[in-house]
Amino acid sequence: MNNKERAIHDQVSLASAYHILMAIAYFIGAAAIFVYAILPILSDGSTGLAQKLFLPVTGAILSLLLVGLYAVTGNGLLKMRNSARMGAVFLALLGIIGGLFGQAGAVALGIVSLDPTLGAAIGVGLASIAAYALTAGLDLIILLFLIKEPVRDVFYAYSAPIMAEAWRDNGRQATKRQAERTKKATADIISK
Repeated sequence: MNNKERAIHDQVSLASAYHILMAIAYFIGAAAIFVYAILPILSDGSTGLAQKLFLPVTGAILSLLLVGLYAVTGNGLLKMRNSARMGAVFLALLGIIGGLFGQAGAVALGIVSLDPTLGAAIGVGLASIAAYALTAGLDLIILLFLIKEPVRDVFYAYSAPIMAEAWRDNGRQATKRQAERTKKATADIISK
């Protein structure tokens, strides 16, 4: 491994760490939804639980889905899997575009509804924009990094031997199964 490949591998490790941290963040988000949105509704004892629980449960399920996607992608990036690189590109695009819709939704629903004072609403709005800018910026950096040709070439170099071994192993397994079938068919013919 030359210095350029080593540098790319180190940068991919950083991208992997980012994905694992995002998985942790989404897990904390799912736990917060459960504690602060689902449990109060369940302990409330009122009617119409299905309607009240729909959005929090949907949010928790989507958060747990993102936990899985980010964790699998982060682990795959550590192993230099090309499928994880493509998954990271997808998650980066999802983060950038989804964040834009999230910001638009926050504005459309009115941040003022969170706190009636204007100063608090502006503070929440600025914090929301800053959080989106940080994550979208990191997603954009990761996206641009992972689609570069030298990075792609390093991933292909790592994944090609793995794929070749899988094809060879599959061929060995297929040959072994064919031999077992032939042996069994011959035994069945002899026993008749």
